[in-house]
Amino acid sequence: MTVPANPSAERRLSGGARVAAVLLWILFLLVLGEVVARSFWRIHLGLSLRDTRGRATMFYPELQTALQQSPRHNDSTTNVLLLGGSTLHRDFGSIAQALQERLTAVTRRRVRVFDMAMPAQTSRDSYYKYQALAGVGFDLVIIYDGFNEVRANNVPPELFRDDYSHYSYYELVNDILGAHRLYPLATPYTIEYLFRQVSEARAARAGHAVRVPKHRPDSTWSKFGSTIRTAEPFRHNIDAILKMAAARGEPVILMTFATYFAPGFTPAAFNARQLDYTTHNTSTILWGQPENVAKGIAAHNLVIRDLHAAWPATGFVDMATALPQTREYFNDVCHLTVPGSERFAEILMPAVLEKLGIAAP
Repeated sequence: MTVPANPSAERRLSGGARVAAVLLWILFLLVLGEVVARSFWRIHLGLSLRDTRGRATMFYPELQTALQQSPRHNDSTTNVLLLGGSTLHRDFGSIAQALQERLTAVTRRRVRVFDMAMPAQTSRDSYYKYQALAGVGFDLVIIYDGFNEVRANNVPPELFRDDYSHYSYYELVNDILGAHRLYPLATPYTIEYLFRQVSEARAARAGHAVRVPKHRPDSTWSKFGSTIRTAEPFRHNIDAILKMAAARGEPVILMTFATYFAPGFTPAAFNARQLDYTTHNTSTILWGQPENVAKGIAAHNLVIRDLHAAWPATGFVDMATALPQTREYFNDVCHLTVPGSERFAEILMPAVLEKLGIAAP
């Protein structure tokens, strides 16, 4: 005898299959979205497809040198780390080489100077770099920061952020290295990031920018640089480095920042090489109005002095007053000539020898 079909059971089976198919389709789209998101960051930043936790080397490839050579405390080499901006970088002077040569001559040992300083970078970058160098060891850490972040003041007060995320660059760095927002899933943050990029582009085209421009300050925003908002963020970043150094047992030298504001500055006079500089490398207006830049540097130098008082074990060099302000030593407001680099290293050496426990010759 044939059993009659059960139409309701067939409908339930058919309905269940449709639900399962929809769920599988949704799962496929989610997996596809995650693959696309991870591929985007792989291309954009070199992020691993398997692990979305960001690595500092994505933003700071210069770290690879120290990580690969893996210096250690008290090995046969004196290992010195430099943190800062372009003034310490080999393309803008010869401070690292001058320091290495002087220290080698005194110690008669092998000296490696790991120059992690890069153009346009701030104490925020120095913090992330030093954090990433936890796996290696240095006999001395030298910090020369405080100039580039003056530029961060050139923004309307309602847009300023203490973590410098009013730069799109720092917003991305903070999200990936600080908050690990690509982990464990990259898709949600990728959607947010792309939406943010589109919104910022539209705002910029409409003349209502919400981020500091990547290169020269917005001329309509430079007036806001007269209010120095970066002093406390600068203090926070350097203090965080000092705390890490104390935990690692690595001595630190702090320095005030030396500048030379040549008399009679105007952009035209600078471009015509008519000022009391040597090569006239970079115009002061890259960082803002000269009077505001000077005000910012003074505030940051005060922070350095305060931090030295709060951390008396740190070495301290008042480079702002020790380095003469002359054409012989400065190519522009902050970058040094070869003689300027030599003089910088000479002024720094006594503090270096003291923190290394080496008797001066």
